[in-house]
Amino acid sequence: MADRCASCGAILPEGAKLCTSCGKIVTKNTRLRTENYPQRKAAPDVQTGARVYSHKPTPTAVMDLIGQEPKPKRKSEPPQAKKAAGAKPKSKKQAKKKTSKGKFIAAFLIFIAVLLLLLFMLIYTLGIREAKNLTYTPESSVVKLSFDTYGEAAENFFSAPEWSYNVFSGQASVSGKNKGTTYKYVFEDGKVVCVYVGEEKLTEQKEIDILVQRMFI
Repeated sequence: MADRCASCGAILPEGAKLCTSCGKIVTKNTRLRTENYPQRKAAPDVQTGARVYSHKPTPTAVMDLIGQEPKPKRKSEPPQAKKAAGAKPKSKKQAKKKTSKGKFIAAFLIFIAVLLLLLFMLIYTLGIREAKNLTYTPESSVVKLSFDTYGEAAENFFSAPEWSYNVFSGQASVSGKNKGTTYKYVFEDGKVVCVYVGEEKLTEQKEIDILVQRMFI
């Protein structure tokens, strides 16, 4: 620490009462105390071209000086997108397993369809067979029958009898021509319930009995 003259600023010797530089009397009020603080080094300025920076230049400013635009930051992909992008394609084993499953389902459906068809054919055949084996007993004992079953009687009465069976209604029928007239006998619950003569439908029991006897005589 040193004393200086308040008038000229010269350094005063210790205990001096006069300034050796300007000759003025030095009093307590005219003394200036100065401390020798270490001087801070000024930060070097960064000068690029015509621009001067007193602070650290940012990457954007440097790019502007160079004449290039900063590259935009790449947005990070979400985890799901990375997972989807990095997902491995399905292996041949998985594709083969899926194909085998589809073939199995198709084969199973075909099996069910064939099974239903066979069941339908079985019911159809049994229905016709049952109708053919039905017997007829006339009310009058005087009437003599030449045949025992409807199958035998139909073969003799029609030139080419056609049998059919409705799986859903459970009705069997036999139709054909006799002397130019078309007949159709409909069976249900083991007996003839109606007879078609041409386009006319007969449902009365007496008329049905007459036509049935005509078939069996």
